Amino acid sequence: MRAFTRLTLTTTAVVLALAALPTAYVLNGPKWGTRTVNFYINPANSDVPEAAAEAAIQTGAATWGSQSAADFRFYYMGRTSGTAAMNNGKNEVFFRNVASGSTVAETYWWADSSGRVIDADIMFYDGGITFFTGSSGCSGGLYIEDVAAHEFGHALGLGHSSDPDATMYYVTNWCSTSGRSLAPDDLAGVEALYPPNSTSRNAPPSVSLTAPADGSTVTAPGIVTLTATAADSDGTVVRVDFLVNGAVAASRTSAPYTATLTNLAAGTYVVTAVATDDRGATATAASRTVIVTGVVATVSPDGTMVPAAAQIVDAQGAVWTISGQAILRNGIIAAAGAGSKILWSGGIIYVLGVDANWYRWTGSTWVGIGPTQPGGTQGASGTSPDGTVVPTAAQIVDAQGAVWTIGSGQAILRNGIVAAAGAGSKILWSGGAIYVLGTDSRWYLWTGGGWTGVAFAPA
Repeated sequence: MRAFTRLTLTTTAVVLALAALPTAYVLNGPKWGTRTVNFYINPANSDVPEAAAEAAIQTGAATWGSQSAADFRFYYMGRTSGTAAMNNGKNEVFFRNVASGSTVAETYWWADSSGRVIDADIMFYDGGITFFTGSSGCSGGLYIEDVAAHEFGHALGLGHSSDPDATMYYVTNWCSTSGRSLAPDDLAGVEALYPPNSTSRNAPPSVSLTAPADGSTVTAPGIVTLTATAADSDGTVVRVDFLVNGAVAASRTSAPYTATLTNLAAGTYVVTAVATDDRGATATAASRTVIVTGVVATVSPDGTMVPAAAQIVDAQGAVWTISGQAILRNGIIAAAGAGSKILWSGGIIYVLGVDANWYRWTGSTWVGIGPTQPGGTQGASGTSPDGTVVPTAAQIVDAQGAVWTIGSGQAILRNGIVAAAGAGSKILWSGGAIYVLGTDSRWYLWTGGGWTGVAFAPA
């Protein structure tokens, strides 16, 4: 027996006045016969680093165990190469570089003759949706964490709820982060499927940040030590994550929970700590603020490469370095970035990833641009010369072979199709990136799936 459920997208706010009744949730029928279910992830995708996608999917899966008292847990078993939904006894999550109308993702499940689920696979439609991770930087796309939470709800045996506040509601909005927080209706549904018992109720851990002192000041390039204490009354603390300005800067899996940040540029940093217990429950410490004073370093010359240079300073004063293969921005790993080179070209940060492909920094995440090094006077064979502008050129061919033109009504066309509603008077190919001078006289950078405003005029 096979069935599937899907999450679709609406670009407008939900305004339906539906009552959030305890019975708003819907059960698919079959459910798992065991209370622990293993799953695997194929994190290959077109939008974010694989490590970021992998972590985001795990976060979505853990939502149901960490926020409810249901007698059920998903357990992550590692990566897979699977890309097909099939009843093979292996629960897999993967991305497909195809579109399916307004459908964001689908969950397929199979049940045996006794009505027990025996296999469930989750597929993200990566060709039609731009995916992001974390909680900031999203534009015209969706966060993997929230989509994963919804789809893992289907894998549990939940259908679509009629409660618009529920994670299991059948539509979502661009860049929503509400799906990762279960509503009362979601909790009632999953606990109806897998009733709580005395051992399934899990108290969250406790955590506090003991250093640095709130409001402390250091001089750039700053060095700051973070220290936390954590405990769990009914289990074990398995990880403490240190967050700086909302991004994970370091993780520790055992006490003492301490980390040192180095080479911090001048600025204000909000730091905190998040503890996770052995059953996925989390707790966040009260945040503290650190001020790094000093003169912002001079922007690095165009074309600077690390190595051989020790660091790159971008137009916002952020300092980029490599430690091992971790890509650090102001001493903090930048959106799980990893690679062997950093390049500053045309006002953009690029990284040569561990997969030998180049990635462009969008300000919050990484977008793959292929194996050809950005910059220079001529890209890969057939690619337009660096600095080409439409007009006066009739078109631009980028490093992926896409043809850019300006159509009727100032529409920005990529291979003859309007690129994410783009409109403007100029297209510029610079440093391996496409820029457009919009109808509002501001410059915008193409991220691979949408446009993001830039605070500088590209070279």
